Amino acid sequence: MDAIILAGGDAGKLGLEICPSNHRALTPLAGRPMIEYVVEALRASEKVTRLIIVGELAVLQPLYGEAEDIALLQGGGSIVENALLGLKDVDGLAVIVTVDIPLVTGQIIDAFINQCEEAGDLDFYYPVLSRQLNEAAYPTAKRTYFRLAEGEFTGGNIIMLKAAVADKNRAKITALVEHRKSAVKMALDVGPITLFKMLIGKLPLAGAEKAVCKIFGITGKAVVSSSPEIGLDVDKPSDWEAVNAIFAKNGF
Repeated sequence: MDAIILAGGDAGKLGLEICPSNHRALTPLAGRPMIEYVVEALRASEKVTRLIIVGELAVLQPLYGEAEDIALLQGGGSIVENALLGLKDVDGLAVIVTVDIPLVTGQIIDAFINQCEEAGDLDFYYPVLSRQLNEAAYPTAKRTYFRLAEGEFTGGNIIMLKAAVADKNRAKITALVEHRKSAVKMALDVGPITLFKMLIGKLPLAGAEKAVCKIFGITGKAVVSSSPEIGLDVDKPSDWEAVNAIFAKNGF
């Protein structure tokens, strides 16, 4: 299976003190660029056969320009555009991973793929993680949670989907990503009743699946993951501090 790393983006909330290069992929963690941990995890996966990294070639070439098992692509603007660039030469299913989940491992990636495969032949798979699980594993990490009937959840930073589905739904995917922080625009996307149920915590997980699949005209599954590492993205100083503390504790 092909795997795509979305390795674009600047320092953002991390700031230049933490990420002096202003390239998120190069954020230093335990003396190494953050991207190296994600690449190692995908290389260790028994399911991944080809790796594609989308980002700034000037940043990626010194690290992986001579790697025979990695294809490098110059990134575009948004995260959606970069995902679609990576999917251009993909036939069938692919795993897409963000560059900022350095605690992920090959075993975790394979476990997610196995869960997706067990769910059946669908177009799209997205992991969700319970607040209880996350806070028990990483109590100092701060995440954003959404309420569903079954409890509070956050999303993971890895997905699996069919390449043809992504290209066909380019405009809708872009809109959903851009509208994610606007209740009014989200209501137009998913419908006011679905949004209201979500806001009051009455929308079941199956209902959320149904709403998203209806928007895109696809089949999909929200995979309840037991690996909080895929939800711990390093995008602000508190995340960086938490992951560095974990690495120090583990002797990295």
